[in-house]
Amino acid sequence: MKKAFILAIILNVFPFLLYNVLAETVTCPTIADVYIDEYAPDTNFNSNTRILISYDDGGKGRARGLWKFDIPEGIDASNIESASLLLSGSIHTGGGDAIDVYCYALNTPCDENNDTWNILSGGNYDSAFFSPGSLPAGNDWETSFDVTYLITGNLNKLRDNGMLMRLQQEGEVGVDKYQNIASRESTDPEDFAAYMEITLAQPVPTLSEWGLIILMILLLAIGTITIVRNRRAIT
Repeated sequence: MKKAFILAIILNVFPFLLYNVLAETVTCPTIADVYIDEYAPDTNFNSNTRILISYDDGGKGRARGLWKFDIPEGIDASNIESASLLLSGSIHTGGGDAIDVYCYALNTPCDENNDTWNILSGGNYDSAFFSPGSLPAGNDWETSFDVTYLITGNLNKLRDNGMLMRLQQEGEVGVDKYQNIASRESTDPEDFAAYMEITLAQPVPTLSEWGLIILMILLLAIGTITIVRNRRAIT
């Protein structure tokens, strides 16, 4: 019975260990964030504790968010298996709408201390590659969505310049939609600054990783043989 239990543990742990040998997840924190607002085109909003994403047909126009993440130089697009963007609502700001957004790489470096709507001409982003996502309604939320296509298609611009987020639909008649995302300036314990998680595939294990893989296979084989012999002895 004990041997069967040990084998069950090996069978359950083996896939997890093997995945972690062949893949690595890198967390990329925000190192700059700010939003730009068409309604206040010459104002820099870096002191705000929120990132506003909005469109108001009543005259306020568009607001778009900018982020720069600490993406290590050693990461290559060809080795990226997947990437996710993780966000928190700005809980102290007030509830916003459920909205759909697009994320793009910027053409020029994000400067959170100086960027405004007019300086960036509304954003100055590269529309060739983008990833869609959705933000929940309200203000007490956490969410994530896949940005693999953006980061693999435009890694250098994303790493060097940063990212822009905007509503998917800007310009709809009679529409007033907005949502507030927590910025890194927020000190509320229920907020967190946006960050990315990038999973890297490692198709060629190192010598030590091969050793770990072989060890796990040997443990699995020994456990299996032991259980089979034990059952034969009983019968």
